[in-house]
Amino acid sequence: MNRENTLTVLPAVDMVKVQRALNEIKISHTKSVASIMETAELLHQYKLSEEWYKISELLDQENIMKDSVQKYYIGIAQNPILMNSEYWHQLPPFYNNLYQLSSHVRSLHQERPYRR
Repeated sequence: MNRENTLTVLPAVDMVKVQRALNEIKISHTKSVASIMETAELLHQYKLSEEWYKISELLDQENIMKDSVQKYYIGIAQNPILMNSEYWHQLPPFYNNLYQLSSHVRSLHQERPYRR
């Protein structure tokens, strides 16, 4: 028989189960973003303290968070749009992507209109 004439019958889908799965994944995803944002805010707050140098150094030395990653998180925390929890469900759960977004949004705000 020719493949072009073959029909594939898919099993019935329980949409209640599908919706439950979507909700669980969405909640988990939002928790991931919230965790990144909480860490970003903590680093940003501690960066303002007198102890920041030692905190940062030990985070790196104890392999908790490398210095470069700390800078990413602090960059995220400095972006008020990304730190607004209203948008977290739309954000990627990866600090490097969030940092790139924060840098992009920051550069858009710094651009000045062209003048002749």
